[in-house]
Amino acid sequence: MMSNEAKENFVLLIVDDNAENLKLLVKTFQKENYTIEYTDNGKAALDFINKKPFDLILLDINMPEIDGFEVCKAIRSQSKFKNVPIIFISAESDRENIIKGFELGAQDYVTKPFERRELIARVKTHLALKRNVEKLAELNQLLEEKVLKRTSLLSKALEKAEESDRLKSAFLANVSHEIRTPMNGIVSFVELLKKPGLSGEKQKYYIDIITQSGHRMINIINNIVDISKIESGAVNIKIQKTHLNQILNYLYDFFKIKCSKKGIEINYSGDLTDDECIIDTDKDKLVDSLTNLIDNALKYTNEGTINFGYHCVGDTIEFYVSDTGIGIAKEKQAIIFERFVQADSSLTREYEGAGLGLSIARAYIEMLDGRIWVESKLNAGSTFFFTLPLKKSGNYEPEISSPQRLSNTLQPINILIAEDDLLSIQYFKEIFSDEKVNLFFANNGKRAVEIVNEIPEINLVLMDIKMPIMDGNEATRQIKKIKPKLPIIAQTAHAMSGDKEKLEMVGCDDYIVKPIKEDLLFEIINKYITN
Repeated sequence: MMSNEAKENFVLLIVDDNAENLKLLVKTFQKENYTIEYTDNGKAALDFINKKPFDLILLDINMPEIDGFEVCKAIRSQSKFKNVPIIFISAESDRENIIKGFELGAQDYVTKPFERRELIARVKTHLALKRNVEKLAELNQLLEEKVLKRTSLLSKALEKAEESDRLKSAFLANVSHEIRTPMNGIVSFVELLKKPGLSGEKQKYYIDIITQSGHRMINIINNIVDISKIESGAVNIKIQKTHLNQILNYLYDFFKIKCSKKGIEINYSGDLTDDECIIDTDKDKLVDSLTNLIDNALKYTNEGTINFGYHCVGDTIEFYVSDTGIGIAKEKQAIIFERFVQADSSLTREYEGAGLGLSIARAYIEMLDGRIWVESKLNAGSTFFFTLPLKKSGNYEPEISSPQRLSNTLQPINILIAEDDLLSIQYFKEIFSDEKVNLFFANNGKRAVEIVNEIPEINLVLMDIKMPIMDGNEATRQIKKIKPKLPIIAQTAHAMSGDKEKLEMVGCDDYIVKPIKEDLLFEIINKYITN
């Protein structure tokens, strides 16, 4: 699969006075579909960067006239290049040179001879981080513009703009930290797993850390996506019959293990019986709001108790989440529901998080015609309250739990998996290994269309969207012309507003977001193979 970085046509500048090294580097990254400019001296490099923008610079140190350190210093002296990643590639491996490179503003330092795959991976990582920072900056710029538009008085607009700048800087710094921390946990412990002779206990310990880091990373990304949807007005309300007591029980089961690990007691209660507690509301947004509040309470509570539940107050339901944690200073209580704000936004803060959970909860609750507030005292705990209209419903039908396996069929199911990522292919092989399934694989969209033509027994297609030669969208269009009724499930790393509609337009019957959860995938497949 062509990488997202290559698809965006990133431009790299390679600077090395050794002809063989320069040739090798240029050839290496041309194969990765980057646009390459190169030179063998520092003076020409500085001329290059003043004539056109570059997304990343690979820089040798020992060069005639102007060495790599001087080039780096000159680049970093210009603010317009402050976000351009610089990677030193040098035969100099002593610690002083490495430290000097970082002090001058380089993002990375690779010693020669380099390992090609490692260098490519490092370049892709820095380009991805650069892209994410730029997108976050664009998002914050959009937020700032909206604040200015909504402010009627110039003085208030200026005050909010200054506050927005402060929060933007804190948010970018915090999110950078929040992303790098789980990434470090993943990368570092993957390296440790490579060591020979590890005990089973050690392996399990390392894998647990990698898994936790991955979940933390996904949570950060999901929160940023949720905020983007809220800001763009792309969040839809889905009112359905909702069983409040089942939600409380689910959340209790979900959080009790986490609480137990911290030595914290957790309790819940509700006013209504199981027959009375069925209301009409958006179940998912209610669960998300309570989850964010309980997660927040758990984060800031080191001992004691967390209580949550609801009371009926007239024609409303008042939900609450109470903790015995660190509390919130009175002057901070008015701002904690704002986007990107924490009671402590400094980099030296004790608690992790990007400051998005409470703002997401407030947005969802207000969409459901409720309101949210907090009562707290520093070092004496906090209680978050929110209300929803009490709209009782009846004839509740319990949800059927997600199937753990594929439905039984007399004949094996023939599934075509269009996917070019080897790790994803291996994952599919593992999860389908105990199922009555025949798997067929295509590493690009063109091959997927050919297989559907060649094998009429294909029952279902799992279609990756980003693939070389022919992408999943075009492959879906062509397959639907051949077999309009063949179910096609898109598998995509995208989760932004409008993506579902775009996939439906090209002919996909359903879609699942990466990283793919086995139970959810089986549930979706069952929906189509049982029909």
